[in-house]
Amino acid sequence: MTSLVGRTRLVLLGDRDIHARRDELNGIAHDSGCEVVEAYGFEPAAPLRHEDLTHIDEVVVALAQAIEERIDVWVPWAMVDFGRDQHLRRMILVLDRFGLKLRAGRNLSVCEAEGSLNEIDFALRAEVRAVDNLADAVLAVAGVEKLTAEIEEALAGVGAREPARIRTVEAETGRLVEVPAPPVPPSPHGRWSDREPMLAGYARWLVRDCGVTRAATARVLNACGQRTRSGKPWQAATVRRLIDGDDRP
Repeated sequence: MTSLVGRTRLVLLGDRDIHARRDELNGIAHDSGCEVVEAYGFEPAAPLRHEDLTHIDEVVVALAQAIEERIDVWVPWAMVDFGRDQHLRRMILVLDRFGLKLRAGRNLSVCEAEGSLNEIDFALRAEVRAVDNLADAVLAVAGVEKLTAEIEEALAGVGAREPARIRTVEAETGRLVEVPAPPVPPSPHGRWSDREPMLAGYARWLVRDCGVTRAATARVLNACGQRTRSGKPWQAATVRRLIDGDDRP
């Protein structure tokens, strides 16, 4: 975990009240030897209205920054703000994949999941899928390429070759199956005619398969150095046109 001048750096996450109480929370973090580097506040009660955290942009972006910068996430009012044990457990498991922690309360206690991912009963296989979906969305926003060695080899090679595949757990049966690997964005330096098909496929995957909003997808593309055909930064509207097959600038 990274630190600055001996202080543990944190991403602060909760409902919008955290912005109004930022000074108070900064003081609590400081007294615990920590420093809040960024804060994300979602609409109050949003986690109660959504079964899937990928629908809450602030959560996805906060976890993405934590993974990018190798820092923990602090939720001062865990149950008050999130309202569901499964939301907290999913964030814990996603962060744990990268050696990071979810901290909660005024004492910044490290949260522990009730058993590891491998111990989740197979009757709750939808939980495995939900964790994977949240992890994929976070990775996408962080601009991290989720590539296996086989995918890297396929990208480096030329000519006819079978598409790379990855192994995952099938939610309905619990079986380990092979599925096509997720798409990756093209080099941002190629010609538009070469980039557009891969870029459109990548954007469709983020929006339709991962549940990332078009606005968040635009931020992902911009963070990867991608630009529209006219050289402008991506916005939600231009992402929509890209996905719909209308590549006009």
